[in-house]
Amino acid sequence: MIKEQTSADYFKTLNILFTVLLAGQLSFAVIVYFLVSSGSFTSSATELQPIFMYLVPALLAAGIAGGNLFFKKKLKDIAAEDKLSAKLNTYRAALIVRFALIEGPCLFAIIAYLISGCTSCIAMAAAAILVFFSLRPTKEKLFKDLDLSTAEMEVLDDPAVVVTEFEVKG
Repeated sequence: MIKEQTSADYFKTLNILFTVLLAGQLSFAVIVYFLVSSGSFTSSATELQPIFMYLVPALLAAGIAGGNLFFKKKLKDIAAEDKLSAKLNTYRAALIVRFALIEGPCLFAIIAYLISGCTSCIAMAAAAILVFFSLRPTKEKLFKDLDLSTAEMEVLDDPAVVVTEFEVKG
């Protein structure tokens, strides 16, 4: 657990985490696309295309829906927290799980494209990457998601205040 963390540090780490996960998906998709389209990698399991046509969208839908349900449940749990640092740590953990539940099926879709050559799979992976991108964490989203008090928002607006020391007095 981080002992001393300012709001600026918190948002910086959230954005780094998000950017790295997004860049991983994008770079893997681009590499696989060029391997397949250039003929450097020939799809060896084209007979799996019909299976992937059902499996990939099902996994993507389940990942997105599951991530949203998990995230909403965690937001309810966060409302019971008194310490801002606890709220922020739980929020970060909820975001990580939400991101993973989208990233996993996206990577599966890319691999399905690689082994089967199914262009619908890479298109669905691109759609998943767009959904992932729409979840980019911002201060405004955090304020809205956590329904923070005015005092908590002021703490997070000040980049120099150490948020691990702030506690809501009820």
